[in-house]
Amino acid sequence: MLPLAAFSLAFTQAILVLLLAYRAGLSPYALVLSSLVLSFVYQAVLALLQCLVLNELQIATIVFWMFGDLSRAGNAELLVLFLGSVPIVVAYVLMHLDLDLLSLGDEVAYSSGVNPKKSRFIAIAVAALGSALATSFVGVLAFLCLVAPHVARAMVGGSHRYLLPASMLVGSILTLLSDAVARTILLPRVLPVGVVLSFIGAPLLITMLFRGAKQ
Repeated sequence: MLPLAAFSLAFTQAILVLLLAYRAGLSPYALVLSSLVLSFVYQAVLALLQCLVLNELQIATIVFWMFGDLSRAGNAELLVLFLGSVPIVVAYVLMHLDLDLLSLGDEVAYSSGVNPKKSRFIAIAVAALGSALATSFVGVLAFLCLVAPHVARAMVGGSHRYLLPASMLVGSILTLLSDAVARTILLPRVLPVGVVLSFIGAPLLITMLFRGAKQ
């Protein structure tokens, strides 16, 4: 039930972001600002729940979930993640040409026979399902979804036929490296993998931003 509940809320979040962004012109800035606004609202609601409703054990669980913790996923959770990832991968592989056209602009997509609104809606719905599956079991892994595609793009280019599988591979490697560092850097204490991933991902993302600005 946990992944289903997570997907329902993640899908609702995606719809709200799209509605706000459409009202503002559906520019990249509108998407980012809409996501930030809703993120701050959810953080406020979560803080209010911690202050008024939740007990100490529930608060500790939420804190570890926000840090990200791979040890919370057992064999059953891994099976659900594997089974859920198969249709997600297939959907994105089938959509790689549509995503290439969307990256060139809505006018190019329209002229090539692609409905930008429909394709964007499907892509975001699939992304909501994938993020809901992962975060419902292991928590929030900050910067992973930002760093992995940029690193993959630098390696294989912008074609989604190669970019999507490369992003998955890079994201997996970054997660495993962060988990290895989290388990060994302060033995016998184990750090939350999300914290280590933030320390690794933030400098990488800043470096890539500066390189992009120079180019």
